Amino acid sequence: MVPEITLETINRKQLREKGIQRLDSLLYPTKMWLRNAQDIVIKRPFITDEESYFLEIPDDIVMFCKQREHTMMGLWTKNYIRR
Repeated sequence: MVPEITLETINRKQLREKGIQRLDSLLYPTKMWLRNAQDIVIKRPFITDEESYFLEIPDDIVMFCKQREHTMMGLWTKNYIRR
């Protein structure tokens, strides 16, 4: 797995809201993703010297996304028709 983390500086007020009292600023993780390194495909075209990187999406995740989209669209359609 390959971690990808986006950090942002949060100020004193935001830290207090999170219950952190002893710091005035902090690099705080705002987004975290784990990527399976086996799903990253590197291709090198014969025309250029630079590689291209692609993320290959496994079939089970594609199926999950399609089913979720269908379910969400079905719910949206039912709610829209009721109005």
